[in-house]
Amino acid sequence: MPKKNVKNKKVEVVFIVCITLFIMISILMNLRGHLVIKKGVVQRYRVGIIERVKKKIDITIPEDVSEIGNYAFANNDLIDKIIIPSGVKKIDEFAFMNCSNLKEVDIHGSLEI
Repeated sequence: MPKKNVKNKKVEVVFIVCITLFIMISILMNLRGHLVIKKGVVQRYRVGIIERVKKKIDITIPEDVSEIGNYAFANNDLIDKIIIPSGVKKIDEFAFMNCSNLKEVDIHGSLEI
């Protein structure tokens, strides 16, 4: 009988460790915000925990992005500055709608708005 209890306790410990690791990984993945990019188009920006605490985001779009999609940053009042590289050729409608704290947009190259 005692061996069964030891085995059950080991299973419980392994289960608790797995759950703890899962929670820690989830938290770490959400610490910093990130761009959601599909086929060269910025779809949206997922705000992370750090940005929510800082209440300010400076974003640099990667060079391989060609377009900023509809509503990609809409209603994001944490964005302070955005740098758009020369690879971006198009900014779709309402991409920056209601970005009330956006103070600086640095555009490198020409694009279609």
